[in-house]
Amino acid sequence: MKRVLVVGCSGAGKSTLSRRLARCCGVPYVDTDAMYWREHWQPVPADEVVRLLPLASEGWVIDGNFADFRDQVWRRADCVVWLNYSRWRVMGRVLRRNLGWWATRERVWSGNVITLRRVVSGLRFAWRRHGRIRATYPGFLRGLDGGVVCVFRTPAACEAWVRGLEETGAKDA
Repeated sequence: MKRVLVVGCSGAGKSTLSRRLARCCGVPYVDTDAMYWREHWQPVPADEVVRLLPLASEGWVIDGNFADFRDQVWRRADCVVWLNYSRWRVMGRVLRRNLGWWATRERVWSGNVITLRRVVSGLRFAWRRHGRIRATYPGFLRGLDGGVVCVFRTPAACEAWVRGLEETGAKDA
């Protein structure tokens, strides 16, 4: 596994898993959350984000769904990992994460600070996207030619897989 894409709903743990997989596979992790936002919560256009991705590089782990550029990004991966967790699991994670950032005033993505309004907006976004992702991703994944597709319905199943990679050496997988 040299080019890994981790997809799923907001709050599923894509970034956390991606950092771990990058270490395990010995390839760079590309933090896309930071690419999507400029200062003062100004969004970066999706086509600009895609241009910043090192898709032609020999190895990477990227987290993100890239809905508008699925053909360009998903097909470059030799492994796509879908964190297909329940709506309630991801909602709890989004709520804890965003409230934590709000309470601590931690700076995230391009130095932005989460407001209470952003906490609520993040919850609404995750709620709406969850159903769409669950409805459309099976078809997208079936349409990929070659490569490995891993779908995890629980964090425990994902953890077991990652531990197996760490024990056997994902660089050799």
